Amino acid sequence: MRKPKKVLFITYFGLDLPGGVQSMARSIIKSCNDEQFAVLCYSEEGFKRKDVNGTRVFSSSLLKRGRKVDLEELEKQLRIVYEEFEPDIVHGHNLSYSFNPEKTKLIHGFFKKKCPVIEHAHHAYINRKNFAERTISLDWDKIITVSRFAYKRISPLREDKKNICIIENCVDKELFDYRKRRDGIKEKEKLGIDNNKKVFLFPSRPVRISTGEIGEQKQLKTVLKALSLFKKGAFSDFLLLTANLSGYHKEGMKAIEDGFKKEVSRYGILENLIIFPRDLDHREMYKIYAMGDITLFPSLNESFGLVALESMAMGVPVVGASSGGVKEIINDGRTGLLIPPRDHKTLALCIERLTKEKGLYKRLMVGGLEEVQKYDIYQYGLKIKGVWDSSLES
Repeated sequence: MRKPKKVLFITYFGLDLPGGVQSMARSIIKSCNDEQFAVLCYSEEGFKRKDVNGTRVFSSSLLKRGRKVDLEELEKQLRIVYEEFEPDIVHGHNLSYSFNPEKTKLIHGFFKKKCPVIEHAHHAYINRKNFAERTISLDWDKIITVSRFAYKRISPLREDKKNICIIENCVDKELFDYRKRRDGIKEKEKLGIDNNKKVFLFPSRPVRISTGEIGEQKQLKTVLKALSLFKKGAFSDFLLLTANLSGYHKEGMKAIEDGFKKEVSRYGILENLIIFPRDLDHREMYKIYAMGDITLFPSLNESFGLVALESMAMGVPVVGASSGGVKEIINDGRTGLLIPPRDHKTLALCIERLTKEKGLYKRLMVGGLEEVQKYDIYQYGLKIKGVWDSSLES
């Protein structure tokens, strides 16, 4: 009988959040369910152990980004993780990007003496360049990038590029299933939304999870400018639905929400805004898409662009910026629409076209559903397993 591999994931945030990194880590666990998994991540409270759906989770406050810690104490915790789980492979998820470089070097060096260490670079080092430049050059057994765009950004930091590969992200079509669109009617009723009203989605985080501020990368302001134009030129009977604002700022949420609404009001669409009233478990994320008619995704330099895939899988046409990995997913006019980065006028025109041209809307919906078949979760798992196997063999 084949002995399962023991794989230790190291990721900054735990797997219970609905972010892209967490989604891909969960997808690996689901598609490679004949292996054993444990997770090491950051927590606010000391050093903890717990089991979550059969996965052992170790969490440590010493991993907090920006916090200076006793590295010897951190190494003691790593030793406990190793002795209790004894991994065959360590699989980092943004270990080169989300952690302080000195902590990354310690973690890498500790486990490298014992087993292969892989870095799954979900980033394209757009931010935190000083982190990535100091850590991506470490002696990783393999480096996984998530798009051609990310590969082109990361590979110049490596002298030896032979161990870098591209494995595009997947979408879990059992979670994001267009047949669940009917659930959107129930969700609209709960929020008091008229089912005949057009709902435009902004499923990206409206504010940064770490600071509570409106970030530049997701381009919320481009959406607000576009909808302001759309409201003046077409019709005002629409809603902008955003994800919940909360993150790690529970105590300061009123100030964050007040600041967010003040920004939206500058563009005259506060009365059109709906903020989803609660955090969604990752298994419920499809409910956001189920309520929507069009997904607005003008983000800049996304390493991949998972929002586009999730939207397509739910049968919701997406308008994205021709930037980063997004333009590798969206085929303009067939699987979605692309706009020049920061071009709110073209975004407004695209929204107007999709609300008026039923043929275009249906073509993009069908094209998107066909496109997501290429990003199957179980084929994704096989590719990841191939990286593990080659790391153990080398």
